Amino acid sequence: MISDIYEILRTVFTALDIFFFAFFIFIIIKSWKFRVNLGMPIRREERSSAPANAILKERWEAVFARSKTNSPESVRLAIIDADNLINDVLISKHTARQGLGFEDASMAEKLKNLSKDDFKTLDRIWEAHHTRNKLVHEPDFEISSEEAHKVLENYKAFLEETGVI
Repeated sequence: MISDIYEILRTVFTALDIFFFAFFIFIIIKSWKFRVNLGMPIRREERSSAPANAILKERWEAVFARSKTNSPESVRLAIIDADNLINDVLISKHTARQGLGFEDASMAEKLKNLSKDDFKTLDRIWEAHHTRNKLVHEPDFEISSEEAHKVLENYKAFLEETGVI
């Protein structure tokens, strides 16, 4: 009788061991993508920037769509959003590439640290950023639809040069 109980318990616990071992392997496989890489660190520029570029491209498309409504407020917001997008591009791309520590710098400081040799559209970005500053800091500043689209084209040229769009 005791030997029968022992055999039953042994069979149950063996089955439970197999189940928990399989469950443990399953959890390891599913959580593998969340592991910490303790080996050689991968430099940022070696990582694929395709997912980041896709997000930045989607943001640009949303900005461009907003500018198509031609309402003064939506065009104003589109320019501000485009400037924020350029700021994020400078942080993600230029910092990763050259380690300039752009995260805490203002947009003007970031632009000052760039050279025309690196970016042919640098003057256009400065012009667009000045317009954005006027929109934000000067309540009476009005921008025509044509000028607003020119500013957005300047942002677009920079995004094309950096490979975002």
